[in-house]
Order: sequence, then C-alpha cells, then structure tokens
Amino acid sequence: MITKDNLTEVMNLITEQQVKEVMNSNTDHLGLFIDGYGNVFLESINLFKDEEREEEIRGTGGAIMDKDDFLRLFMESGSLNPFIMEYC
Repeated sequence: MITKDNLTEVMNLITEQQVKEVMNSNTDHLGLFIDGYGNVFLESINLFKDEEREEEIRGTGGAIMDKDDFLRLFMESGSLNPFIMEYC
C-alpha cells in the first residue's frame, strides 16, 4: 500500500523504463502500486478500457491518477528520482 510515510521510497524505486513508457504513452492516466512482494509498478491505464486493471490496482492500495497529478505528487514526495525529474 502506498502511504504518505512510504511515498518518497516508492518514487525512488520507479525505474527509468517505467517512467519513459508511462510519460510517452498516449493515455493520460497511470497506475502506481506495490505488489505483494514489495515491487513498485508504474503503468499506463486507459480508464475506459482497463476497468478490471484499475480495480486491481486500487485493491492493492495503489493509486490511479493523471500524469500532472503524478508529477505534482512526485514533487511533494521529496524524491530525487532523476528519471521522473526529467518531466518536471
């Protein structure tokens, strides 16, 4: 589950590949979540086509947001992830 307490760490663990795929995708929304093994995932979500995936992400304590909200959340997190900083 993503919380205020672990947000910086979550943002730090997002990979360059994940950031590029999401930020360069044609969809405006993304899912940010942690799986049962503690791995952080960032993926593009089409809210009109991926309803089941959206429910799965929210069910893990993840979040669905648009790219602008993601970048705002990143800035507020205090993370220094250079791959995300490129888009700020």
